[in-house]
Amino acid sequence: MIDEPAYISEMQALIRSAFGAMTTQHPDAEIYTISIWTDERTRKSAVSFDTFAHSQAMCRAANATWQQLRERFVSEGDDRRLSLVPSDKLRNNNPADFEFPKIAISDNASLNALIVCDDQAWRMLDRLLEQIKQWAARESACLNLHPDAELGVNGRNTWYGNAIKIPAT
Repeated sequence: MIDEPAYISEMQALIRSAFGAMTTQHPDAEIYTISIWTDERTRKSAVSFDTFAHSQAMCRAANATWQQLRERFVSEGDDRRLSLVPSDKLRNNNPADFEFPKIAISDNASLNALIVCDDQAWRMLDRLLEQIKQWAARESACLNLHPDAELGVNGRNTWYGNAIKIPAT
C-alpha cells in the first residue's frame, strides 16, 4: 500500500520546493491556479501554476473552438452532437496547459509498494491529497496570489478538481 507518513513528507517537500521556485524564479507572476497532482502509475507528483492572463487566453481559444462546433451542429440540425460540446470554460483546469506546468516534480518512493492502484488505494490517495491541499493552501501565503486564486488536486478521473479558493494576502 501507500506509506502515508512518507507520502505526506514527500509532498510537503515538493510543495515547498515549488513555492520557493515560484517566488525566486517568477516573483512577478500572479498565481491564479495551483494544481498539485500525483500520477500513481509513474509514482511521480508535480505542482503546476497558471496565471490569470494565461488561463484566460487558453479559455478564449477553447471557447472559440467550441462555439464554432456549436454553430456547425446547429446549422446541420445535429442536436445529439451539439449536446456533447462542452460549456464555455471559465478557468484553465488542465495542469499540462498551465503557464508553469511542472515547476517542481518529485518521485514518490512512498508509492513503490503499490502494485495496482485499486479503489482502496485511491480512497487513501484522495484522503492524503485532501490533507496536502489544505496544508498547501495555508502555506501559499508566500506566493503572489490573484484575488480569485484557487488550488486543486487530482483525483482518480481528473487532473484537477476539488478546488478551494485561497485568499491573496
